[in-house]
Amino acid sequence: MKKTASLLIAIIVLTALTIVPASNFTDAGGFWQSTNPAISGDIVVGVKGETGIMAFKLSDKSPVWPQPYQTVDRVYTSPTIYGDKVYQVLTLAEAPYRFLVCLELATGKEVWKARVEKAHYSRPMVYDDKIFLGTTGFNSGKGTVMCFSMDGKLVWEWIKGEGWIYGTPARLKIEKSDSKLDVILAGSIRGKVYPVDSTTGKDAKIWKNAFFETDGKGPNPTNPYNDGGPIECDTNLVKEGDNYYLYFGSLDGCVYKVDALSGTKVWSFYDNNVRWCKSTPLVFNGKVFIGAQAVSDKGNGMYCLDAATGAKLEYFKTDDYVNSSPSAVQDSNIVFGTDNGIIYCLDQNLKEVWKTSVGGVTSCKPATTNDYVVVTSRNTATVGQETICLKASTGAKVW
Repeated sequence: MKKTASLLIAIIVLTALTIVPASNFTDAGGFWQSTNPAISGDIVVGVKGETGIMAFKLSDKSPVWPQPYQTVDRVYTSPTIYGDKVYQVLTLAEAPYRFLVCLELATGKEVWKARVEKAHYSRPMVYDDKIFLGTTGFNSGKGTVMCFSMDGKLVWEWIKGEGWIYGTPARLKIEKSDSKLDVILAGSIRGKVYPVDSTTGKDAKIWKNAFFETDGKGPNPTNPYNDGGPIECDTNLVKEGDNYYLYFGSLDGCVYKVDALSGTKVWSFYDNNVRWCKSTPLVFNGKVFIGAQAVSDKGNGMYCLDAATGAKLEYFKTDDYVNSSPSAVQDSNIVFGTDNGIIYCLDQNLKEVWKTSVGGVTSCKPATTNDYVVVTSRNTATVGQETICLKASTGAKVW
């Protein structure tokens, strides 16, 4: 990537996590989540069945690879396409460890693999020819951030996180004539966001405190953590004017906006009807869109907040949990899934444009182009996943 005088590199990502309604299933470390597909040009990389990774043609689902890349366990994480390579954390024959795997986008052939302890959900991200991801730290209970070179060599590992890091970290990079800053910002299930120096892997002492901590005052009576609301979504970094802000949801039922340069809270939004916010917020035209899981049936749905103040602007009710992270589509709409397999497309005022039932659990963050919306759905009977393509304009199923 080319450097400029003032540069921000922050990827809105995502690995949306889900809990299926308690009346039917229980969450077993993301057992029922559906993973995010990835698009590059006319190629979609998604899940095939329970343990396979496959690349398809976006236009007709014809296979790009001669056969799926097979794992030995369910696929919990999502792929990243960077250039002509695919990066994903998968379970191979050497389980219980998981591996960061690099595949050729054109063929699915394995280029290299690197052991990454037990990273359940964090999607690998590439910044300036380095690969970053958060992990669950295997049995230590410590959240870690790992940095790899593009040939799979471990550059550094930060191992000080209190609680596993499920979401994908963001990167804040600023280069000016009088100052430079380059940090990774990672949220943990102990409700803390940590700044880590992206070059050295050491604590980045850019805030007054070593971390930002969530309020932990939500309505969830089964929350086992007393030191803040767990963060299971991605930390979404957004530049607004000359400032940089983190947006994320928490299992304390709150949505947060945090000043990324000072580590101080700008605002938090809380609704009594919301149990958990596992959805990664989408910041779009001065608004924040985030899905919610309700205490009762009153809070399930999509919320629209004012990005400046955190005030609720609109609410769209759904029949089931929204653990899916919304994506922008066709410049002015948002699209997301529910845990009962409904894909919704709404305008910026949360008015329904279309909805389509695809079945299963659709807790993924949809991958979008101007013409297509691609999602994955996890079958609650077989636990396998299916990659599905819809028309962006109507929601009609393409394949």
